Amino acid sequence: MPTDPILLYLWTQRTLYLGELPPVPDLTPAATTLLIGLEKPFRIHDYASGQTTLTRSALIPAGTHFGAYPQEQTMVNCYLDPMGHDLAFLMPQMQNKLGDIFLDSRIEAEQIRLFKSIFMEEFVPEDAYGVLLHTVFASKEQTFKSNAQQAAQQKVCRLIQLIRDDPLANLPAHWLAQQVDLSPSQMNRWFKRFTGVPLRRYRLWHRLFVTANLMAQGNSLTEAAHAAGFTDSSHLNHTFRSMLGMTPSFVFQRSERLRILGGGSQ
Repeated sequence: MPTDPILLYLWTQRTLYLGELPPVPDLTPAATTLLIGLEKPFRIHDYASGQTTLTRSALIPAGTHFGAYPQEQTMVNCYLDPMGHDLAFLMPQMQNKLGDIFLDSRIEAEQIRLFKSIFMEEFVPEDAYGVLLHTVFASKEQTFKSNAQQAAQQKVCRLIQLIRDDPLANLPAHWLAQQVDLSPSQMNRWFKRFTGVPLRRYRLWHRLFVTANLMAQGNSLTEAAHAAGFTDSSHLNHTFRSMLGMTPSFVFQRSERLRILGGGSQ
């Protein structure tokens, strides 16, 4: 395991990490997360219920407070689309629950086989995405029943696009709200309802994505973090730890094994 590669795939809507992970005792993710142990079950704890169990696969909605203990194995850590399409696609496949965490996918064996093939053969991003399209990623967007819900969803999608278009700009909340014809309080309420996290937290999450993309283009961690809008290393370290459950040094001290693969617009 210490010599195995660490793969980080970056797609516009999703992010996939394949490799070793440290224990993550206290994390509230900014994106819905799929965790899979490629070699054996791992321990997971749900803070809301106070319960702990062993599982091989866990689907964790954005904003859920949990802890995970990989037990020295290669892990799948897949951050899914922010609008919840992947969550809706995967939920019916899960057999059990631990608080708000969904456990034990019915197609777990197939998912493990596919992730292992990506990891062992180091697929290019387009091929990796294609392999996962019908087992992890929603093959088509879910639609909402009411026109009002659909309109609200479209406004939140527009907010996400504005943040992605200029991640370095600290766009004022009132300006963002005006762009989608909402009050700031409505904007914040709807954003959290559809994505599971506050708008400000999503902004920071996207800056981590930008940082990794810039590193994939050859920038150093310091250069990429500064270009992505982090004021200093302390700001980056705090955000990295609170969002991902590990420090930048855990990942980037293993830089000789790390492959960052940009995946285009999927």
